[in-house]
Amino acid sequence: MSAAVVKGNRPARQLIVQLVNDVEEEARKSRQELFEQMTIYKQGAERELERCRALGIEPPEMIPHPDDIDINPRTGEVRLRGPFSPEEKANQDLLLEWRAEYQDDVSGYAGLYRKARSPGKRAMLLEDWHRAQARFDQINEVLPDRCKAELKDRSWEKDAPRPDSDMREWWRRRLTNGATARRAAAVPGDGSRAQGRRGIRD
Repeated sequence: MSAAVVKGNRPARQLIVQLVNDVEEEARKSRQELFEQMTIYKQGAERELERCRALGIEPPEMIPHPDDIDINPRTGEVRLRGPFSPEEKANQDLLLEWRAEYQDDVSGYAGLYRKARSPGKRAMLLEDWHRAQARFDQINEVLPDRCKAELKDRSWEKDAPRPDSDMREWWRRRLTNGATARRAAAVPGDGSRAQGRRGIRD
C-alpha cells in the first residue's frame, strides 16, 4: 500500500487518510470517556471525604485519591499525580516509610553535629547529614502534593541540598567536590561518630 501511495494512487491515499482519521477519533473517544469517568469518580470521592469530615470519622482508603486527580475541563486532559492501583499505593507507602527514616537520620546527624567538637568528626557528620537530607528531598519530590512534608532540622550550610535543588547535579558534585578527600583526612580513631543510620537509632 505504501508503494501505491508514493506512486500517487488516489484510492490508497484515501484509505490512509481514513485510517488516520479512525485512529484519531478512537483516541478522542477514549480521552472523552476517561474525562467523564474521572470527573464522576473525583466528585463522588470528594463528597465522601466531606461526609466523613462532617461526621468526624476516618474516610475509606481511596485509590486513586481525589486530590491526586487533576482535570482540565477546557482541554479534557486528565493527569494522575498519585497511585492508581493497590500495588502503586504499596510502593508509595514504602516511600513514606523511607522518608520518615531519613527524617530521623537528618535530626540525628544534626544533633550529633552540633555537639561534636573535633573538626574531622564534624566534617564527616555534616557529610552524612547532607546525604540523608538529599535522600529525603529526592523522595519528597516524587510524592503527590498532599503527601509532601517539610524537612525538620534542615542544614543550610553552603554545600547542603536545597528543597529546589537539582538532585542529580547535587549528587554529581558530591562525587567530585572532595568529600572523599575530607574523609581520608579525618582524624583516625574518632569512633564516637554514629555509623550510618543504624548507629543513630541504636
